[in-house]
Amino acid sequence: ARLMAKDLRFTLRECDDLKRRMERKNQALGEEMKELQKILTPAQLAKFILWVNKNPASMAMLDKLWSPIDELSKERTPGRVLPGESSTSTAP
Repeated sequence: ARLMAKDLRFTLRECDDLKRRMERKNQALGEEMKELQKILTPAQLAKFILWVNKNPASMAMLDKLWSPIDELSKERTPGRVLPGESSTSTAP
């Protein structure tokens, strides 16, 4: 019974962790969609959504490519020079 209780507690913790991850991912997706709505026409947005639904593997690959770029942009601070940049370059 103790082993079952331990396994159950572990499973519940894992479920809670997954729930938090999904909530963060959904929030990030919502924010990205808001940004897309600002720059795309309704027709372009509809085409993009259809493309995403038809190409989940491509979106997964793009997500993996964009994630490091997003993290890098979050780490930037004014005046900080990153490797490969000159001190006269401007941050995007």
